[in-house]
Amino acid sequence: MSFAVEVSKEDIEQRPSRGRNSSFLYRRVRIGVPFDAWGIVRYRREIEREDRDVESYIAAYLTT
Repeated sequence: MSFAVEVSKEDIEQRPSRGRNSSFLYRRVRIGVPFDAWGIVRYRREIEREDRDVESYIAAYLTT
């Protein structure tokens, strides 16, 4: 069973955290309806380097 979640750009932490000895970045995400929870998104640094709007990119990925 899968659920559709609502995540907006404002629900994603603005500054990424770096993993120690890791090539990934981490951001906290507040997941809305039907849940009220927090999650963590792990992604590669290349997404930041491509000058994308990372918050919108993550929100779009989570809601699809």
